[in-house]
Amino acid sequence: MCKIQNIQRQQVFLKCSLAGYFLSILLVTCGCASEQPVISNDGFSISRIKIITNGAASTSRPDMADVCKGFLLSRQQVLNFFINANHVKDNSTGNNDVILPCYVSGSAIINNEPYKWTIRSGGIGEFSSKTKKIIKVCGKDCCKKIPGVC
Repeated sequence: MCKIQNIQRQQVFLKCSLAGYFLSILLVTCGCASEQPVISNDGFSISRIKIITNGAASTSRPDMADVCKGFLLSRQQVLNFFINANHVKDNSTGNNDVILPCYVSGSAIINNEPYKWTIRSGGIGEFSSKTKKIIKVCGKDCCKKIPGVC
């Protein structure tokens, strides 16, 4: 009888330990999802930055595919770009994909709204929601703060 009780106690302990382990993972995962927004120098809030494509070349310049594989940005670099780059009022994108074919793209929450974004190797970022577009340009000071963007 004592041996059976010990085995049952061990099974209960193991089940409780596993439940605690999974609860800890759940809490850590939920904690990451509730990331606090960061405010840029020009007053936009950004959170939940996700990189979807890294080191890609625009379809208009397939000859640059190998070169563009080296244009890689981390989540922190994207955040720093958004914080430090200057907002440009002109929303025309011109020929950026031809002139600056290397890019990184992804998604983020900006001012509590979902956006898709693209940052090009020359330091130009395009952030678009269903109704709005934000163009940001990383100038000389910005490029010094974020190596690898310009």
